[in-house]
Parts: sequence; structure tokens; C-alpha cells
Amino acid sequence: MKNPTSQVCVWELPFADQLMLWAIRTWVRGYHLRTSVETVLFEAFSSVQAPQAAGLIDRIMLNIVHGRSRTIEINCLCYTGIGDDERVLLDALLGRQWQAPQHTCLELHRFLTLDATKSVNDLIDILSRVLARSNMILAKPSTLPMKDALEESFAHLKSVVEKHARLN
Repeated sequence: MKNPTSQVCVWELPFADQLMLWAIRTWVRGYHLRTSVETVLFEAFSSVQAPQAAGLIDRIMLNIVHGRSRTIEINCLCYTGIGDDERVLLDALLGRQWQAPQHTCLELHRFLTLDATKSVNDLIDILSRVLARSNMILAKPSTLPMKDALEESFAHLKSVVEKHARLN
């Protein structure tokens, strides 16, 4: 595991950013274990009134897996930092939500083929609109809150994940 590009801890991210990073890491974990995480992603995104986001995450991540031009580093769920490639994925979504789509394509092309970059970018555009409709807006990096402001929101997501874990 590499050192994160920034000194920002996952718990210092806004809830929407945490949810996206958690979803990416959860999807990768399921992929490596060859187990479906569809239900837990659906429950998590349903809890924020964005159930369609679960399917979009799946499609985005499958496009990334099949269209990567190099190995992509996605950290385990317990890692508290944010890796370079994770930051690129979060920034791609952030760029779409904050109207900087050209930045999104350039960053994704760091580890995706040209065709995959286009496909992933199109899916990220849809995902950003789905999240925005449920008021899940990723924050600009300069507006990161501290851990205390996030604990209540994260507790809800954690309870959804724990409930799913008990059922399986």
C-alpha cells in the first residue's frame, strides 16, 4: 500500500465522498472474492435515496476492470488514507458535479484506455446526476469538514453495512 497523495483521512471527507470511496472499495473487495456486493451497495445507496447509483457503480467498475491500461490501486476498506487512483476516481465524479468534465477525462486516461475513458466518463456523468438528485454532492477539496461533523451520517451507513453482514 502506497502513502496517500494527500494527508486527508477518509473520516475527514464529507459523507458523500466517504460513501463513494466505500462503494468503490467494497466493489473491488467483492470482485476479488468473487462474491456479489450488489445488495449491500443497493441498501447503502437506497438509504440516501439514490438506489440507481449501486448499478452505476457496478457498471463503472466493470468498465474500469476491463478497460484499464495498468494496475489500479484500490485500498482495503479499513485503510484510512486515500490512494492516488482512488483520488482520481473521486475527482472524476467531483469534476462532473462541479462542471469540469475535461479534467475528468484527462485524469481517467491515466489508467484507462481511450475507449474505457469515454465509457466510464459517460457513466460518471449519469452517476453524478443521480447523486445530485438525492443531494449527495461531493465537496470541493477546500471544504473538507472534520470527523465530528460526519459521525452521525456515517453511523447510519455503518448500520446498513453491519445489517447486511449479519444476514450473510
